Amino acid sequence: MKNIAIIANLAKEKVPTVIRKLIRDLEKRDVNIFLLEDAAKFLQRKDLRANGEKIRKNAQLLISLGGDGTLLKASRIVRGENIPILGVNMGSLGFLTEISYKNLSKALSMLFSKKYCIEKRNMLSIGVQDDKKRLFALNDVVLSRGASARIVELKTYVDGNYLTTFASDGLIVSSSTGSTAHSLSSGGPIVYPSMDCILIVPICPHTLSNRPLVVPSNSKIKVKMLTEGTVDYTIDGQICGKLNKGDEIEVRLAPFAVSLIRLKKKNFYELLRKKLKWSGSSVEK
Repeated sequence: MKNIAIIANLAKEKVPTVIRKLIRDLEKRDVNIFLLEDAAKFLQRKDLRANGEKIRKNAQLLISLGGDGTLLKASRIVRGENIPILGVNMGSLGFLTEISYKNLSKALSMLFSKKYCIEKRNMLSIGVQDDKKRLFALNDVVLSRGASARIVELKTYVDGNYLTTFASDGLIVSSSTGSTAHSLSSGGPIVYPSMDCILIVPICPHTLSNRPLVVPSNSKIKVKMLTEGTVDYTIDGQICGKLNKGDEIEVRLAPFAVSLIRLKKKNFYELLRKKLKWSGSSVEK
């Protein structure tokens, strides 16, 4: 493994120290390092600077330093390429990141000894206004009313079949991975991350019978805005835009998945108990 890319959330307090040590450790292993432009500028390492395209063409592995948000950004950078991602958690809550920054040195040894496995996660492909803009998400696309207090009307179709017109604060279309993100806080179900499905979750629906819906992963979901004014859309909480009355957004499964590095077998149910702070007996039965 000679070509490794690094992206980092530089706003996190410990990241500058951790990334400098990581670079030193990789250089000792004679690795070619590709550092995303913002980190390269911050660390004054122009010799390592790389944009997303250069990373996609050259990297064999990507290390993400931050939290789930940084890993979501990483998944879009390597989209369509078989470049596995190691997520390093610099905070506390994280469903996607694999290890704590405190265990990074040990993780590197395991990586170079090839003591890891790959977990595939589906991504979503989002077309805005008849595919004039094609975007990708690991978690979700969220349609919301923004700063306005009004209810928005979103006419929704699945595979060309009319579903309903949601009168609500908004709508979330989520992957199974994204079921523990914004969808969860809006009353959506928790879905095992390897399941092939897409979630449709209304946000505070005006009609109480409107409930979250789980559809097959090969479904195509189209949403048309009926409300005067604008509706905000957000991809993975990071890419934003606006829809006007009559505009449409279409969501389907992307033709590629993202590869996450797993250094040990994870128990998803144990992860839920830990991250969501569920109570229960500590004695296994």
